Amino acid sequence: MKRWGRWLIMGGIALVVIIAAAAIWIYRQLDQETIELGATEGELVFMSDRDGNWDLYMQNKEGELINITAASEADEYYPNFTFNGDQLSLYSNAPGAISPARVNPDGTGFKAQTVIEAMLDVIKEGNLDWDPVWSPGGARLAWDKVVAGLPPKMDLFVANSDGTDRVQLTNDAATEYMHAWSPDGTRIVYTSDKSGYQNIYVVEVASGEITRLTEHDIHDYQPVYALDGEKILLIFSDPDSMLEGKIEFHVMNADGTDLHPLGDDEVFKGDLTHSPYGGQIAYMSNESGYWHIYVMDADGSNVKQLTDGESNNLFPVWRPVPVDESETDDSEGE
Repeated sequence: MKRWGRWLIMGGIALVVIIAAAAIWIYRQLDQETIELGATEGELVFMSDRDGNWDLYMQNKEGELINITAASEADEYYPNFTFNGDQLSLYSNAPGAISPARVNPDGTGFKAQTVIEAMLDVIKEGNLDWDPVWSPGGARLAWDKVVAGLPPKMDLFVANSDGTDRVQLTNDAATEYMHAWSPDGTRIVYTSDKSGYQNIYVVEVASGEITRLTEHDIHDYQPVYALDGEKILLIFSDPDSMLEGKIEFHVMNADGTDLHPLGDDEVFKGDLTHSPYGGQIAYMSNESGYWHIYVMDADGSNVKQLTDGESNNLFPVWRPVPVDESETDDSEGE
């Protein structure tokens, strides 16, 4: 055999070994356990247009409001946390197109990414669990998990808050994310691209039965229930609107009927965002003419308006705290 032939065979063997080693490393990364979460320390992140563009803001432990995407002059949308609370995932139009982005809670490390870059970073860093959302009362948890596949995909999971009784609610080649519990804790509404476009689906937690609520060739995002569970608010938009910083609110009945643009005088109070173990609830409402964030105790008492002024403030999320970094009790750091 000629020398070049031997080198070709050896090179092929080396390539196979490299690919196999990479595959093993990726699957090991994708096999990490989910972090158990403890009680929140009261830090809340939401999106706001108070400075002209859409940015992400955090109310820290001291009650100070910090613009954590000030490093970007673009619009940033739809925050969600990793389970360790050390990083936020979001969307940004900074590159001139709608793309995934990331930022640290202190405002450092802002980076707009391609979908492939974002996925590679997730696998490399082992941040496979995203967007923890607690059920009413805080006893159960829904979240997105990156799972093995070609390519890796994101599915919706639910478990008890201590990680027991874990159930995978979705299992297909699509990406399922942007999820919210119904106020009675029996259903989860979410976004999926299984049709080729982002549409809204709902899953019955007990049975796993999935129902499609919207059927559009335009993208639907970020569905949330009204406080009474009768309505669902969603973002009905296309990438061009998001590039211009525009958000188009639509509302429908919880069964998907009567989908229509949110009227100028139509009030929506919803997006119940329960803190771990159920001590506090954050939600958003346009009752004042602008969208503002409110917090209240689990029994509905002690309602406080968290944001004010002529600005819109949307989609609050609690910063998660790993259980070994907090004392898990019902005080919620109050």
